[in-house]
Amino acid sequence: MRTVAANPYLALAASLAAGLDGLDRELDPGAPGVRGAPPGQTS
Repeated sequence: MRTVAANPYLALAASLAAGLDGLDRELDPGAPGVRGAPPGQTS
């Protein structure tokens, strides 16, 4: 059976491009999340 995975170099390039695009367009990243909190809980 063959396993299909993403090309790590392409995945890294896509992540960097998305981050740089957000910086260029000065997008608001939103409030930071709470690690381990259930969905909908903010504190």
